[in-house]
Amino acid sequence: MNDIMGLNITALLEENQRLREENRCLREENQRLREENRSLRELVARQQEQIAELLIRVATLEERLQKNSSNSSKPPSQDPPSMKRPKKPATGRSRGGQIGHQGVGRKMLPLDQVDHVVEVKPEICQGCGVRLEGEDEQPGRHQVFELPEIRPEVTEYRIHQLICSCCGERNIGHWPVGVPTGVFGEVLITVVAMLSGVYRISRRKITSLLSELFGVEMGTGSVSACKKKVSHSLEVPVEEVLSHVQAQSALNVDETGWREGRAKAWLWVATSLSGLVTVFMIHAHRSQEAAKSLLGTFAGILISDRYSAYTPWSLENRQACWSHLRRDFKAMSERSGDGGRIGLRLFEASHQLY
Repeated sequence: MNDIMGLNITALLEENQRLREENRCLREENQRLREENRSLRELVARQQEQIAELLIRVATLEERLQKNSSNSSKPPSQDPPSMKRPKKPATGRSRGGQIGHQGVGRKMLPLDQVDHVVEVKPEICQGCGVRLEGEDEQPGRHQVFELPEIRPEVTEYRIHQLICSCCGERNIGHWPVGVPTGVFGEVLITVVAMLSGVYRISRRKITSLLSELFGVEMGTGSVSACKKKVSHSLEVPVEEVLSHVQAQSALNVDETGWREGRAKAWLWVATSLSGLVTVFMIHAHRSQEAAKSLLGTFAGILISDRYSAYTPWSLENRQACWSHLRRDFKAMSERSGDGGRIGLRLFEASHQLY
């Protein structure tokens, strides 16, 4: 009997030991699963963040691909061929000028501005052969515009040295007032600067044009010298115009890319509301520094886009350009979700406003 009880106790102890070991293994397994679960939660959280970032990036890239002249500042020349432009409703009329439409042609110059008049009269009657005489009070008129043959007007100045017959003193003449120190006159220098600065013609092409059209031989170095001379002579009037613009009560301002030689630059513009005075400035940067160079201490109403270069000017004195706003509203309306619905309402409100 004692032997049987001893065996039962031993079996129970062994079973208890086994259960303890199994419990320990289960606890370790539970701890491992908890750590694995925590790691998986952290991984899922990171992946959700990455997915959210990627969705934003995809939406941004898709929006960038869909940008065109109607929803951004891109010029129409950069619109893709697939872009469909809004068509005007058909009127049912044929293309071109309509019957009864008053044509617009070149106006005739008055006779005092005409260099040559050629009278064309019939000499003999086509019916009976009698010689015709008299004047037509309202003859048919046809004016032909032609460029005259252009050749440079060359003025030669000769300085004489004369010896006095009385005392033998040698006397040298003086240059007349206003005689250019170089070999090119003011009009020619101005034309060269205009061809370069306004029409953006290269120095080599300017020299070729002067030679072929005007018969003036000029080197590329002289073209640069002409530009510098005109630039220097314009410094004072440009400063005066800039001061006038900066004193206006309101200004329209903008900036765009510009090519200065082989370097990238920016063309800044400020114009008064009347449109009578406009200042252009070429600057190496598109920055607040450049904006301050153009606007100075301007304290009126600034009409511009929302570019950060104009941040120094208070929002109370800022008017956002409505053309930019309407393009932004259209871009918003093409998004999905609440952003698209808000953009559509703003775009429709701008239509109602205008």
